[in-house]
Amino acid sequence: MHRCLIVPEILYLIVDAIKTPSDELDLDTLAKLARSCRLFHDAALDSLWHTQCGLSNLVKCMPSELWFEPKGELSFTRTILPTDWSRFEYYASRIRVLTFTRWGRCRVPFSPTTGSKSKLSADVYASLSSHGFPHPLLPNLSDLDWSEEIVGQENFRFCSTFLGPKLKFLSFVTNGPDPDSVFVSALSHLQQLSSPLHTLHLYFRQPSHSFSILLAVLRDFRALHTLSYKSSTSISFDLISLLSSMPQLQDLQLQFDGIVDSASADPPPICMFPALKKLSLRTRTISTCAAIVAALQLDAIEGLNVQVSRAPSACGFLQMLSNHFSQHSLRQLIVYSLCPELEEEITDGVITSDCLQSLCAFRNLEYLTIATECHLDLNDTTLLDMASAWPRLMELDLVLSTDDTRWEQLAFVSLDGVIELVKQGLLLDSLGVPMRMPIVDGFSELRPGGGYTYSQLATLTFGGRCVAPPVQAAAFLSDVFPNLRHVSGYHRFSNPWHTIQDLLPSFSSIRMQERRSFALLLDGPGPA
Repeated sequence: MHRCLIVPEILYLIVDAIKTPSDELDLDTLAKLARSCRLFHDAALDSLWHTQCGLSNLVKCMPSELWFEPKGELSFTRTILPTDWSRFEYYASRIRVLTFTRWGRCRVPFSPTTGSKSKLSADVYASLSSHGFPHPLLPNLSDLDWSEEIVGQENFRFCSTFLGPKLKFLSFVTNGPDPDSVFVSALSHLQQLSSPLHTLHLYFRQPSHSFSILLAVLRDFRALHTLSYKSSTSISFDLISLLSSMPQLQDLQLQFDGIVDSASADPPPICMFPALKKLSLRTRTISTCAAIVAALQLDAIEGLNVQVSRAPSACGFLQMLSNHFSQHSLRQLIVYSLCPELEEEITDGVITSDCLQSLCAFRNLEYLTIATECHLDLNDTTLLDMASAWPRLMELDLVLSTDDTRWEQLAFVSLDGVIELVKQGLLLDSLGVPMRMPIVDGFSELRPGGGYTYSQLATLTFGGRCVAPPVQAAAFLSDVFPNLRHVSGYHRFSNPWHTIQDLLPSFSSIRMQERRSFALLLDGPGPA
C-alpha cells in the first residue's frame, strides 16, 4: 500500500471523486467499495451516510423483526431492546445532514410525496426520542431540515430529538396552528447543548405565529451569521433592533406582512448591523421596505434584494438608499414587483432620470435590477451616465416584463444607445433595457456603431417589439454581439425571439469566419 493512502484526507478526496457521468455521487460504486475494500471502508460509509433524506434507511438497519412497513409507513412491532441499537449507532454517527423537506439535499432515492422511501409512524418517532443514550441520537449532525409537511403534525414536536452539540444549520418549516412551542423548545435545547448554530431558516406558514417569540429566544444565539425568517404576520422594529445587535450576522432574509408600529409618532432608533453584507426584504408594499431602510445604517452592505407586491413609489425608495447604505461596498441591488400583471396594480408612478442617476453614487455596483410597474424616464444619455459610474457592472436589467409596454410612454433608449453603452469597456454579460424601437427593417445594413462588436454579452432582453424578419434580426445581433446566446422581447401575440435565438449560433459562426477572412486580407499573404 502506498504511504499516501495512510492519510485519511486523501482517502476522502478519492471517495468524493467517485461520481456518475451526471456528476452525482455514485452510490452503487461506493457501496461496493465499502463492502470489498478495508482501506476505503470507513471513508465510503461516511460518504454514503453523510446526507440522508429521512430516517427510513437508518431504522431499517435495526433487526428486521423489529420493524414492518405496511403501505410505505415504517412501524415497530415491539419495544426496542438495548441490543437493537448497535447497528443504528454505528451508522447514526456518520450522518452529517438530515433533511425532512421536499427539496432537501439528498443523496438517497427521493419521493415527491414523502421526501424519502418510507414515512415513519408516530410510534417510531416516540421510540427514537426515548433512546436513553448518554449522547444525542445523531451526535455528529451539523445540518437539519425539519418540515411539518413531511414528518406530520403529530410528529413535529420531536424536533429536539435530532439536535446535537455540532448543529450549525437548522431549517424549521411549519404550517401548524401552534408552532411557537416546538420552536422555543428546539432552540432552548440547542442553547443547553452549546450548539455552534450559525444558520437559521424559519418558515411559519400560519398567521397564528407571533414574531414576538423570536425576541425571547434569539438573544442567546449571537453567533448567527445567516437568518431567514418567513411569515404571514407583521413584525416590529424591536425585532430589527435585536437583530442589529448580533455582531456576526452577515445575511438577513425577511419575508413578512408589514410593520406593526410603522405609524408610531416616534422614529425608530438607528440600527447599525456591523457585519451585515446581504439584506433581503419581501413584503406587500415598497413603503414598508422604505420604513425599514430609514432605520438602518449599513456600512458593510454588499447586496440588497427587495421584492414587493406593489412598488408605486419605487423612485422615492431608490433615492433614499445612498443615505443609509455604504456607497463603496454595495455591489448588488434588486428592486422587483412580484405581481405587476394585476390590473389594480397599474400605476402612473415614474422612476425619473434623477432617481436613476442617484444610484451612480454606488461606484462598485456589479448587478442592478429595477423591475417594477413604474414607468422609466430613461434615455441614451442617462444610460451612458449610469455606465460611466459603474465600471464593474456585469448585469443590468431594467425590463419588468416582455408582455408589457407601459414603459414606452417615457423610455427613449435606442439601439445606438445600447451600443454606446457596451463601448464603455464594461463587463456586461446580461443586459435588459426598455427600448421603443429595438430592430427595424434595414438596421442589419446600417450597422450602428461603425461595425463595433462586443463579445462579452450573452443575454439580451428588449422591452419592445421586433418588426424585422427573424433572419435579418439574428444577422444583425450576431454581428454586434457575436457570443449572444439568449434574446427575448415583447411577444404578446407572437414570439419571433425564439426563432432569432435559435438562429444566433449559426450566424455567430458565420461572423467569426468573416472576421478571420478579413484579418487575413489585412495581414496579407505570409512568407513564401
